Formats: sequence, structure tokens, C-alpha cells
Amino acid sequence: MTKQFTRARCCFLLLSALALAVAGCSSIEPNPTWAAANTGYVDFHCDTSSDLSWDVYRVEPNGKTKKAFSQYKPLPGNVLRVTAKPGEQRYRVGIFNRVTEGPEEIGVTVEDGKVTPVKVTLVKSGTVTTQDKSYSFRGSAKGYARGAKFSSEENPVLDITLQSQPSVAYEPKEKMPYSKKE
Repeated sequence: MTKQFTRARCCFLLLSALALAVAGCSSIEPNPTWAAANTGYVDFHCDTSSDLSWDVYRVEPNGKTKKAFSQYKPLPGNVLRVTAKPGEQRYRVGIFNRVTEGPEEIGVTVEDGKVTPVKVTLVKSGTVTTQDKSYSFRGSAKGYARGAKFSSEENPVLDITLQSQPSVAYEPKEKMPYSKKE
């Protein structure tokens, strides 16, 4: 009887610890139906729904950065929403899947239960030519030979401009006036 009680107690403690660990690892949903308590939101949005790969870091007062959102896979739509603590926040915004002059920083005031929109504008500031060299086998008079094929492509270089806008009442990001439907 005591062995069964001890086993049941160990299983209970193990399951309790697992439940606490899972609950502790969960993060706040960035697009809930209503705003969470003691939480503000920042919407980074573009005029076009160009499927951008966002790279957004929060800059701490000591200068260190903490990832707010970073994903190589492009997000559908034109709005990236991140959760934030209420108060003054600083963000460094970059785009992975476009040639840019580098990330830009912006300071925003985040209010509890509200959304602070940040308009992201991508302006062409020049072009860059990328070259690609690929090797393949091709027929020749002596049989097959290895040959190099060169190709070049011109890509626009974009300058990222950020403009903070006044905080607005919370709505899911699909209902915000700047959200573009796909």
C-alpha cells in the first residue's frame, strides 16, 4: 500500500512540474481577440502586402537587443504585431528578404491595452547587381567538359523609414484600418 501511495505521489509531482514548465514557457498571443492585462501592442505595417520577412529587435536601455520577432519565412499580409510592456520602448527593424541599407531604430510609447502603429516605408535608394556563377557539364568536341555559366541580376536597394503614430484602441490586427486583405 505504501509503495502504491509513493508511486502515485511521484506521478502527481512529476505531472505538476510538467504542467508548470509548459505554462511557464508559453508566450503571450500577439493577436488575441481582446487586449491582455498589463500589455501593449506595436503594429509594424507597410502600405503593400508584400510578404516581408521581418527582423525586429527590442533595444534595452543598456544597448543590448532582445528578439521581438525574427523569421525568414515571409508573413502573409502587411502587419506584424508584437507584444510590449507599457512605457517607452525602442525597436530595431530590418527586413530579411529585401536588399536594404540596414535596419532602422525607432522609439515608441506603448500604452496598456492599446496598439501603437508604426508605419514602415520602403523607399528605393539605389540598385545593386548580384552575380551568380554555376558549373555544369556540356558537350564538346572531346566529349563532355565542365563549363561555368555567369548570370547577373539587378535588385533595388531599399531604405527603411519608420514613423510612429498615436496609440489607438485595441482591435485584432485584421480589423485595423491599415490592414490589407489578401
